[in-house]
Amino acid sequence: MGEKRTDRKAAMEALLDEISTIFEATPLRRLLPRIVGLKEKLRTDEVRLAVLGQMKRGKSSLLNSLLGESILPTGVLPLTSVVTEIRYGSTPKASVRYQSGNLEEIALFDIPEYVTELRNPGNRKRVLALHLLYPNELLRNGLVLVDTPGFGSTYSHNTAATLGYLEKVDAAVVVFSVDPPITEVEANFIRELRKDIPKLFFVLNKVDLVSKADVEDACTFLRNELGNRLGLSHFDVFPLTTRTRGPGEAPSSGLASFIDHLREFATYSHDQTLLLSVLRGAGQVLDLASFALSLRRSFGALSASQIHEKRMAMQLLLEETTRGRAAIQALLREEQQGLMQKIGTDLETHVRMSTPYLEERLSSLQRANPSSSGRSLGLLLEEFFNKEITTIFRDWRMREDAQMSAMLDEIVSRYTARANQILSTLTEGIGMLTDLPVTKLKVNCGLAMDSRVSYSIERIFYSLDSFLLAVPPLLQRPLVFRRARASIPDRLDRNSGRIRFDYLERMERSFLQLERSLTSQIEDARQTLAESLEAPCSDVGMWNKLQAARSCVYLLNQ
Repeated sequence: MGEKRTDRKAAMEALLDEISTIFEATPLRRLLPRIVGLKEKLRTDEVRLAVLGQMKRGKSSLLNSLLGESILPTGVLPLTSVVTEIRYGSTPKASVRYQSGNLEEIALFDIPEYVTELRNPGNRKRVLALHLLYPNELLRNGLVLVDTPGFGSTYSHNTAATLGYLEKVDAAVVVFSVDPPITEVEANFIRELRKDIPKLFFVLNKVDLVSKADVEDACTFLRNELGNRLGLSHFDVFPLTTRTRGPGEAPSSGLASFIDHLREFATYSHDQTLLLSVLRGAGQVLDLASFALSLRRSFGALSASQIHEKRMAMQLLLEETTRGRAAIQALLREEQQGLMQKIGTDLETHVRMSTPYLEERLSSLQRANPSSSGRSLGLLLEEFFNKEITTIFRDWRMREDAQMSAMLDEIVSRYTARANQILSTLTEGIGMLTDLPVTKLKVNCGLAMDSRVSYSIERIFYSLDSFLLAVPPLLQRPLVFRRARASIPDRLDRNSGRIRFDYLERMERSFLQLERSLTSQIEDARQTLAESLEAPCSDVGMWNKLQAARSCVYLLNQ
């Protein structure tokens, strides 16, 4: 088996080398970086198996169960805030890779300091990823387990970390739980996920929380949703529990079955998944390269006047593509403004509705603490406003982020389809002018967001100036509470302003990323095809090599 594995890897490396050689001799050299990335992926001989799911589905708990030890932090709050990669190592070891590129080794017990939202809020420590080495047989053949932040998380930067990592993923475990089995957000996520990840496992977690009959109903419902609604085939759903086992206790039958399937995947399907992932990427690059080279070859048999005529017509198509790209840029800015207006309106409504609520809560506090005065009263009010204002805006942001996430998903899907239509119009138009078979070019895009908002809570203690502290308690309390009540609109407004600014920054970064991703891929295809118009190519040998490479990719995908 080892010799066969080496032969297949060597064959794939040779194919990528051949593609590089072809590209180097033509204007297609602009596509070389994509081939270099695929060669690096093959060289590492790793298959990244990401554990994905919405927050609190039990992803980290599942990984701990697979490792047989509680290494990754778990809890009742959304914890994971950065990606964690787990590889094989003879001894457990952890290191942190920062966004600056620096690598720092850390103790295992310090892992929560870097990967949890509680200890590293908003990823203030600028951690790119946590790398963990662990002596587990599942990992010995190059399988890399990846713990990801929950998508659709309350903390949008967590969703950003997951979305930004997906292009590196070769296979995935999607974790659901029985409460409920699948949500609309999860369905939309899987609908996009299946387009680019060749192997998916599905886990139904927390089955110990419901009856056996409820587990069977949840499994049936989940299978129907995945098969009938999302169009998946040849998949398994593994119902299990990741409840912490006692010393010497065997894993549950569901978990044991899932571990057996992963062990089989790691042993026998590792190479196939790695090859499929590399071949998928190579196929996308070759589609564009082949179409561009076909265009260059088609000019070789034409007269000078025919070439001029077709170039003029194709130039109009390329200009139309440029206008389409510019239209996407303009429309995305309008979409951004529309979302910001909605957020502003929602925030104003929330502040208006929260004012009487907070006034009533303050009155209740005054009645419940009839004897507090002086410095103790100041501290009491400080704690009150800190808790209440944080809760008011935190709960609102959870709801608003859920709405924004759904709206942004729809925008990404709509504009990705628009970008693909622009490329389709370009390639179909060129195909009609040249009688070339049309190659479908595809744009891939995700949208990441980031957030580092904090709440502005004035220390009430310091607002009790020397004059108020000198006033007798019977007169002091009404004055202090009157001042506190009068400050409520300003406190709410100040915090709403910070949140509005936070959303503005997030939207600007996110839409800029979306715009760049879509337009750069359109421009990459446009420029590659435009360069093909510059000089006819009649090099049959080069063409045959390219088609041979495409045939190899096709055959290896079967």
